[in-house]
Amino acid sequence: SIPVLRAVEDLSIAVNSIIKGARVLSRYLGYQSAVRSNHSHSQEAAVVIGVGNVLEKNVRKPSKILKSSEEKRFFQIGSTVNCVDKGKFRQNIQNIIWEENHPTFDERPRSNQFNNQEYVFLAFLTKIPFWNDIRVALSDVARELGVKTIFTGPTKYDIKTQVEQAEELINRKVSGIIFCPIDNSAMVAPINKAISSDIPTLIAISDAPQSKRYAFIGENQYNQGLIYGEQITKAIGRKGKILVLGLPPYQCMMDRIAGLKDYLKSHANIDIIGIENAESDPDKATEITLRTIKTNPDLRGIVCIEASAAEGAVRAVEQAGKEGKIKIIGSDMDEALLNLIETGKVFSSVAQKTYLCAYYGVKFLFDMTNHNARFLEDGKSTLWRSIPEITYLGPIVITKEKVGLFKNRFDSKRDFLNQNR
Repeated sequence: SIPVLRAVEDLSIAVNSIIKGARVLSRYLGYQSAVRSNHSHSQEAAVVIGVGNVLEKNVRKPSKILKSSEEKRFFQIGSTVNCVDKGKFRQNIQNIIWEENHPTFDERPRSNQFNNQEYVFLAFLTKIPFWNDIRVALSDVARELGVKTIFTGPTKYDIKTQVEQAEELINRKVSGIIFCPIDNSAMVAPINKAISSDIPTLIAISDAPQSKRYAFIGENQYNQGLIYGEQITKAIGRKGKILVLGLPPYQCMMDRIAGLKDYLKSHANIDIIGIENAESDPDKATEITLRTIKTNPDLRGIVCIEASAAEGAVRAVEQAGKEGKIKIIGSDMDEALLNLIETGKVFSSVAQKTYLCAYYGVKFLFDMTNHNARFLEDGKSTLWRSIPEITYLGPIVITKEKVGLFKNRFDSKRDFLNQNR
């Protein structure tokens, strides 16, 4: 029957893509294989990075991996970085993937065939260091594919401006948009409008599953919350009071908090005495933390579930004379935070793989634009090989022992970052 034939075709495509991904990986490891096939590089990259993380011994098994409703509709890439130079591994893999699809690495199109295509990453709070990896990734993938990439968005938590910017991008008919919504519900209409306008569309970092978005790439935020719980328990033990510093109750923050609470409920007797909005402002984080220490002198830990809070928390702990007595868990990997980890002022950070989020996000959009990926009316792919509906990249735990792997990753990009602030 036709359904059976389609199922067989999809299975054949899946197997062939896995074989090709394995062949790409084998070339990286110095082996040879004679297997040949033709598929878009998005899927091969997913296979390669997935297998590569296993080879790097990065597999972690938190107490809860996925909610049951998600188990059959996601593709997870990677897990926690332990001791491998991720940037070097990624670049080698990228080079080999390209060579598999093109005559030689040096013949990559840069200014001709696709230079009229423009892919946009629409973010918010665009001046904070959190976005540096994404801006570098957009520059790298633009050079590799020969397309234009733009990073834009409001400089503040301005939902109205982000919606207006989305409308402007749709009216311009850009080639593709990666949305990172401030407010998931407020961005549903622009996302749906982009799709109805035949603009390839992805969601990154903070999902909007109630929209008609084609796909999501980023983290399982609930799982990230589990890892915050794991790290604070390692830092202070199984008892004590902690403060949580985050952002307004957006869905990704709520999911992280849910994971944190579930981990502590199952593994420790740690009390969360407050969940505060630090507004991505270190000064605000300092103010909140000092006030909390004053009313709770036995505070043992602070979990910062957004990128900017740890710096302010450290200042507060120092001003209160509590160095070493209050342990701090941070988020992500901006340079100020990495310095605090290196000096022991922050115990660890739970970071997102934001570089891969933008790098493969653009490649997915590029495949949708140029490799004839087809979608049903509900936004779901009709071909297994096009792009996965959900791509979880897996968080990185950065400790003092591993911080050197991340500190110098922007050394060759200083001028670019300074010119594009």
